[in-house]
Amino acid sequence: MERRMRKTWIIAAVLLMSITFMAKAPTEKTGSIAHFRGFSSASSADLAAGWSKTYGGTNDDEAWSIVQTSDGGYALAGGIVIYSINDTCVDSWLVKTDSAGNMQWNRTYGGAGTNELFSIVQTSDGGFALAGHTDSFGVGASDFWLVKTDSVGNMQWNQSYGGVGEDVAYSIVQTSDGGYALAGYTSSFNTYLGYDFWLVKVDSVGVMQWNETYGGTGAEEAYSIIQTSDGGYALAGYTNLPIRMPNDAFWLVKTDSFGRQQWNQTYGSYRDQDYASSIVQTSDGGYALAGFSKAGGNSLLVKTDSTGNMEWSQSYIHGGEFDYLYSLIQASDGGYALAGITENFATYGYKAWFVKTDSIGNVQWNQTYGGSGYNYAESVIQTGDGGYAIGGCTNSFGASGYDFWLIKTDANGSLHDVAVVGVTSLKTVVGQGLSDNITVTLANEGTYTETFNVTAYANGTIIGMPEPVALMSGDSACVTFVWIAPSFEKGNYIISAYAWPVPDETDTADNNHTGGWVLVARVGDLNGDGKCDGRDIIIVARAFGSYGPDYYYPGSPATLGWNPDADINNDGKVDGRDLILVARHFG
Repeated sequence: MERRMRKTWIIAAVLLMSITFMAKAPTEKTGSIAHFRGFSSASSADLAAGWSKTYGGTNDDEAWSIVQTSDGGYALAGGIVIYSINDTCVDSWLVKTDSAGNMQWNRTYGGAGTNELFSIVQTSDGGFALAGHTDSFGVGASDFWLVKTDSVGNMQWNQSYGGVGEDVAYSIVQTSDGGYALAGYTSSFNTYLGYDFWLVKVDSVGVMQWNETYGGTGAEEAYSIIQTSDGGYALAGYTNLPIRMPNDAFWLVKTDSFGRQQWNQTYGSYRDQDYASSIVQTSDGGYALAGFSKAGGNSLLVKTDSTGNMEWSQSYIHGGEFDYLYSLIQASDGGYALAGITENFATYGYKAWFVKTDSIGNVQWNQTYGGSGYNYAESVIQTGDGGYAIGGCTNSFGASGYDFWLIKTDANGSLHDVAVVGVTSLKTVVGQGLSDNITVTLANEGTYTETFNVTAYANGTIIGMPEPVALMSGDSACVTFVWIAPSFEKGNYIISAYAWPVPDETDTADNNHTGGWVLVARVGDLNGDGKCDGRDIIIVARAFGSYGPDYYYPGSPATLGWNPDADINNDGKVDGRDLILVARHFG
């Protein structure tokens, strides 16, 4: 025993000499070996009454419009923003899911430039029609773009419409004759400088039948169109009024079935910048318009009679500097459901905001959704079960950047939704019988405060006792498990974590998350080659004297050269104790 200890100290002394020499040698590169960070996957959470799911990859994926499909599933349309050194372009993207939000298929459309889809309808033949704009096809800087697909998203045809200027379609409807009507704005065919409302009517294969512009000397943009019960059309957006400063107002234009203007009305407050983003024809034959006041930061709902005379209006403020509503439907009870964003003061981001009112615009309830980042609700529908579905995008959850985001709620806008969004290991290699830190990142993506347990695993074996976690709606937290591996055989282990379901959460697809792998190896074998030799000495030498994050105080950064694999005893620093462990197993 005495001889063994003497041998250990001799090897340790040699190692110390080696480290001293290496630290002084100007030609020796020092630094740390990159360690495992894990990877994230799309988040999802299902429950009896609601769930939320994200879809996307490493680019920014932004959904603008949603429909419930005839099979009870959903289709979301938007764009994938692709960044490059020389340019940024957008590919249009269509995602189809089943009734539980599981992706069934997805399709991209477009050319080399920017091709973005803002509006979708399911067509009478079971396919889809999508409207937006493109600069990959057509004749101008940007043209109206109409894409028609079959029931599984294969493009059947596409058409562009426009002139030499900028023409953008924001909204589409399938018309009673089987054709389509698209609304947006044009700078190619306007009478004066700026933009005008532009309404384009095409037949069932996209051939233009007629088009009309509406506007004055200022700027006008149409964001929403409906076909009215008399066969005509109603378009909503904003107009620039020369008598107001700021001078933008809600603008409602009513036409006959050939696009000839019958009347128009403006709504808004003096010196506000008011933009109508969505319109519906109401059950009494009138109209409801929703939008926001850019100057005031509040949201607006305007109700009119059948000739556009205002009956009442309501303003909604959630408490942020920006409370904007982008989408409106009339609910089955005669009230209204509105979706948009509200500023999140705690994180300086945005929460998705959902407001339900009665038939005269009084708020019955409202809900917010999302995490600490930016979360947008762009489109809302009422689903066949009496609940609601909201489409948008978020960078709080998902794979990377912004992802398509689909929220399904009950009739009260509520959902229970907890998820594991990340599992990472401090080390890539841990010595047999020593410890590693496994960090599990959790999120509450629902509308309730939840208390639940989380468990971490290595190859399905529990590596830590369940830890209780309490999270408010939209919050996230990290739980660290100390994994001591005395009984684990040497080899690679996949680490994972499981958040135990909360009450009313039935589909737990994202409650389980798999991270990366960790190698359980012989103590001192830091490079995983099966032996403890000079290569492992070099790894310790390069990190010797370094400290890990949080060593000095919570939040303190790691020092230069820190390598957690070299911290063999997992005490937060690389020092002589780690050398002794290498020495004992050297050779």
